[in-house]
Amino acid sequence: MRGFVVAEFPMTLPAEGCVDLWAIDLDLDDHSIDRLRTVLDAEETGRCKAFRTPLLQSRFAVSHGGVRHVLGRYLEMSADQVPIERDSLGKPIVRKSPLVFSISHSEGLAVCAVAVGGRLGVDIEAIRPMPDAVALARGNFSASEIAEFLAVPEDLRSQVFLTAWTRKEAFVKATGEGLGRPLDSFDVSIGETARMVRVPGDLAPGEWSMASFEPRAGFVGTLVIDAAIERVARYDWHPGVSTGPSRADRPR
Repeated sequence: MRGFVVAEFPMTLPAEGCVDLWAIDLDLDDHSIDRLRTVLDAEETGRCKAFRTPLLQSRFAVSHGGVRHVLGRYLEMSADQVPIERDSLGKPIVRKSPLVFSISHSEGLAVCAVAVGGRLGVDIEAIRPMPDAVALARGNFSASEIAEFLAVPEDLRSQVFLTAWTRKEAFVKATGEGLGRPLDSFDVSIGETARMVRVPGDLAPGEWSMASFEPRAGFVGTLVIDAAIERVARYDWHPGVSTGPSRADRPR
């Protein structure tokens, strides 16, 4: 993979081997939030209302409404008309389109990954103290991952754990199984270079690619797709702005 690049705002679907990453800031003004609520479909509106606090409801509306605007830009249709549905495993898809996407959010930030074809997953986490990181690793990581994680200096364990967690989550999002697949059934790298170490034997063969990225200062993220990645372009989306890439980054 050649790495993360600054690119012009996309006018067409991503080319083969390319993935677009969109960062969406979730804490907007009330007017923008109300407008984004109007583009949600009935299923999304129901999920939005199910959250217990106004903050969580508004962040859901912005993340999913923002994603609809992003997808609508590629498909040349209004955000409320983007035909999002769920496949047999519950993974969101765009009906009758080669476009694939994956969403993740943490605290006040969401990221949407977009590509054409393939199994795609993305996950982000806000960096924060993780006093239970060792216990969580023992309960979710494979034996080799646990051994590698325990070798990490204690003062680095919180960020290393969260980075590893995004790698695990991005993979199960890409397969569409979510937590239906045990997280210890496959191995990811724990160190700085992001890569799949062991892929479950029951999955259809594919060339799995993984890349870490920093969606914002104070966050970690991972992108996974079952294809070779030639380029990852990064963009920012917020209401009223349809152009302008974010800064470039290098994969780790």
